[in-house]
Amino acid sequence: IIVLNISCLSSEDDKIPENSLGTTSSEETLDSLNSPDIEVKPTNNNNSQNSCIDEHGICSCPEGCGSPIVYPEKQSADIQEETAEEPKKSRLLQPEDLIYEGAFLFPQGTQGGSRWGYGAYALTFYPQGDPNGNDDGHPGSLFGSSHVYDNLVGEASIPAPIISLNKNIKDLPRATQLQNFADITGGLKDTVMADDLDVFGGLLYAPWDNLIYWSFFQYYSVQPLNENDYATHGRSQLTIAHPQAQGIWHIGPYGDPLYHQKKTANYMLEIPKAWADEYVPGKYIGTGKANGAGNAGNSHGPALFAVLPPPADSNLANTTELSSNVLLYYPPNNGAEYFPEWSACDVWEGAVWIESQEKSAVLFAGRKALGEDCYGTPEACNDPCDSGKGYHCYPYAAEFFLYDPAELALVAEGKKETQEVLPYATFAITDVFFPICSYTMGAATFDKRQGLLYVVQSNGEDPIVHVWKIKASE
Repeated sequence: IIVLNISCLSSEDDKIPENSLGTTSSEETLDSLNSPDIEVKPTNNNNSQNSCIDEHGICSCPEGCGSPIVYPEKQSADIQEETAEEPKKSRLLQPEDLIYEGAFLFPQGTQGGSRWGYGAYALTFYPQGDPNGNDDGHPGSLFGSSHVYDNLVGEASIPAPIISLNKNIKDLPRATQLQNFADITGGLKDTVMADDLDVFGGLLYAPWDNLIYWSFFQYYSVQPLNENDYATHGRSQLTIAHPQAQGIWHIGPYGDPLYHQKKTANYMLEIPKAWADEYVPGKYIGTGKANGAGNAGNSHGPALFAVLPPPADSNLANTTELSSNVLLYYPPNNGAEYFPEWSACDVWEGAVWIESQEKSAVLFAGRKALGEDCYGTPEACNDPCDSGKGYHCYPYAAEFFLYDPAELALVAEGKKETQEVLPYATFAITDVFFPICSYTMGAATFDKRQGLLYVVQSNGEDPIVHVWKIKASE
């Protein structure tokens, strides 16, 4: 399948500069950038590409390495006991199972209280959205976050995506606005640490109670783990202007460093009911956070927590602790990191749990840094992609990491430590991304009925939504 490139958010001493969230915001800039026709089938690595893969299986070529990189030595003893490789492969989603369909754009301009520009870092698919839309195989709608300075939520339609062979943004169709941007928290986010809760983390439509769950976090958080912990999650009705919001709740117990907001409050996903009921009963919400500005105490790799949602008819008090189990977490290890080739510039902005065509995987989407860690100005660190002061690790690659749900089950059962679980495959998607220097990525979400994966590529004032379809079983 295809190879991904993700862009990075740089750490900064104060607030998030717009130009750190995507280095180009004009259609004219993109129009002038052309690249070869998109190849949507798997490509075989040549010798030069193979030389880019290190002993950990990490691809270090900015253009990607084509075929998936596998970590056979990293699998658990339980998984190794499967003597035949084919049965394991048949139950796991493979890179070649993801077929690229193309891309589309969000609506332009101000839509109510904000705009999509420099936004879409939180996203969730709503299956009943846009009921009068075109019958084009892409039903439903997307709820997403607005410009990062406003932290509002809006709803947009999903047009049929188009593959632009010349990577011309003007070729792409544009969604229509279904609900204008408004505060889906109903002011609740402003009741916790006031302006410190300054970045929208995740969104998740919950079919079990027909509500939208959301999270916030503090962008620049340098305090130690015994300080600066706070509630981060809540839920609301689907009518954004009248959300009847509930929350804000804390994931897991206060005072436990493992459940600190630095690890729990960004991307969100739905955990399949059958899996959750067997291994983490009733915990259908997945949430987590990795790295970030002022990253002391963060997970050095993707983190994931299973969370028990409150009953639909309850209204739990603010700061209530929600029962949670950790499924994935990489503690800092004084430079000898558990996650292969971890970098301070690695950023995972999207996560989805895929179950389709009898195959499954937990997919994380984000930026993998390929250069050496450097803290300072972009000039001092030779980073042409980012104008902010902070960590720079140029060049970067946007990648998908695939995890085996059976490995996470071993963690839930106490048979495996969280840092022992590693992706069974990773691959870049540079070939389909539009050529933007930093290749920053936004959020991801999944339509489980149609088998459609939506991933946002940050692009200043015009974020791009890329679409993959899970290949049908033969």
